[in-house]
Amino acid sequence: MGSSCKELRERSWGQPAEYGLRLQDAYHLKTHATVADAREGMAAFAEKRKPRFTGG
Repeated sequence: MGSSCKELRERSWGQPAEYGLRLQDAYHLKTHATVADAREGMAAFAEKRKPRFTGG
């Protein structure tokens, strides 16, 4: 699966809403696993502290 919102939109166009939502979930899971700021945000939330985002 590609990583752009445009591709997500194009792949889900004309499909049932459930299909689009499943694609969106998969995209978010992939993004959260590979973006450093996403990992930092989740860690900060779990540790009940302010996140230190770096833009990565």
